[in-house]
Amino acid sequence: ARALTLELYRSREGASGETHLLLISAEADLTRLQVVAARPAQPETPFQVQALLRRELDGARLARIEASAADRFVRIAFERKGAERTVVAELTGRHGNIFLLDSDGVILAAVGPNLSRRRKLVAGEVYEPPAARGAADSAARRFEPRADARFPLSAAIDAIYTAREEARRVEEARSELRTPIKIAV
Repeated sequence: ARALTLELYRSREGASGETHLLLISAEADLTRLQVVAARPAQPETPFQVQALLRRELDGARLARIEASAADRFVRIAFERKGAERTVVAELTGRHGNIFLLDSDGVILAAVGPNLSRRRKLVAGEVYEPPAARGAADSAARRFEPRADARFPLSAAIDAIYTAREEARRVEEARSELRTPIKIAV
């Protein structure tokens, strides 16, 4: 799975803070960045990259978010103990991925395997962003914000992608049921 959820804590002077979950998904057909109400289902065995992400980002302060709609590319910078770590999400469909970079732009980890034929996107290499695609795709998705939600745009995105994820799970279950039948025939 090429997705992760970041728990962001917002503190306020003289008041208790708020916690928000930011879902970053580079899964094919499910690419998105949104605030979610609940943490998505986790695999039984945690991914190796989880421990590194926790070690590098736990207690860090969100410094900035930079996005390029035309390139479906997001950088989320965190600061902790004078060092910067950046989560880079390439939300590009089937070749999408999520990377953790050090302050020099060197890849510390990737959530999924390197699927690029043009770029060497592995730990220890300097991160190279994808080639610019130019103007935003005119067929870009449009989401109708839900006025009744705390995060109106995230609620609209969540409604659409929850249905897609459920459809994907149903199709995967059907496929698993067909396999023994094909073997028996």
